[in-house]
Amino acid sequence: MPKFTRDTIDGSITIDFKRRGNKGDAVFLIHGIGMEKTGWMFQTGPISKAGFTVYTYDVRGFGKSTQIEFPDDEVKASNFYLIEKDAADLIALMDHLNVEKAHIVGMSMGGYIAQITAILYPERVISATISNSFSYLHARFLIVIEAWSLALDKLTIGEAFDILLPWLMAEKTFEIPMIKKMLEENKKLFIEANTNWCFSNKIKSGIIEAPKYNERIKEIKCPVLLIGGSDDLITPPKYQEYTKSQIPHAEIVIIPDVGHMLIVENSKAFNSAVIDFLKRNSIEKIE
Repeated sequence: MPKFTRDTIDGSITIDFKRRGNKGDAVFLIHGIGMEKTGWMFQTGPISKAGFTVYTYDVRGFGKSTQIEFPDDEVKASNFYLIEKDAADLIALMDHLNVEKAHIVGMSMGGYIAQITAILYPERVISATISNSFSYLHARFLIVIEAWSLALDKLTIGEAFDILLPWLMAEKTFEIPMIKKMLEENKKLFIEANTNWCFSNKIKSGIIEAPKYNERIKEIKCPVLLIGGSDDLITPPKYQEYTKSQIPHAEIVIIPDVGHMLIVENSKAFNSAVIDFLKRNSIEKIE
C-alpha cells in the first residue's frame, strides 16, 4: 500500500493511501472516526467506474497512518489530533500526488474534515460532499460523544465497539439475516484500526476545536452535497438541515430507513447521489 511521509510541527507523519482509477477529476474519500480507508469498499469501484480517480486514505491516528500517544501531555495530544491538522494532511497528500484540485467526500468525522478543508483551502476544493456529519455541537450530540470518550477510557477497544454499535445503524439494518457475520468482520477491522487513546483524544480535540470553525461554515462557497440517513441516531436529518441553513446553496439528500452507516446500509442510494453530484460539478469531461 502506498505511503506518504511528511515532516510537521508534530514530528514525522505517515499517511497510508490507495488509488483506484486513473482518469477524470480526483475524488478523496475521508472516513469517519473509528474507521479506516477500507470503510469505503462499496464506493471506490462505482465512483472510479463513473469516470473519476478515487483516493482513500487513513486519517492520522487511524488504520495504518501514524498513531502517536501523549499520555502525560494533554496539550500535545489535543494539538496532534486537531481536525485542522487532518485538513493540512489532506492538502499535503494532494501536493504529493500532484493533484491541484479535488472533490472531497467525507462521512461523519470525515464530513467535518471536508468542511474545514473547504474553509481553509477553498482554492483546492472543487466540491464537498458531507455525509452523516455536523456543523454545530448540538446538545444531544455532545452528550453522546462525551459518553463514547468515557467508554473508550474505561473499556477495551473491542468492548467499546459493542457500546458504539447500537448507535451506528438503523433498525431495519439490524434485521438483515447476514448482518451478524458482517458486524463480526467490522469489529475485527475496528480493533485493528484503532487504539482507545487515539480514538478518545480525537473526540476531545474535536470538541475543543469545533466552535472556532462552526462559526465559519458560511464561508464555504464550493458546491456542497449534504447526505443524511432518516434513522441516524448520531447525526439525524435535522443536523443536515441546520448545515443547509448555514450553506443555503447546498443540496440535501436524506436516504430513508438507514442510520449513521448509510455508506454500507444503502451504498447504492449513496453512490447514486454522490456520482450524480460529482458529474454535475466535474471539471474534466466525463465520457
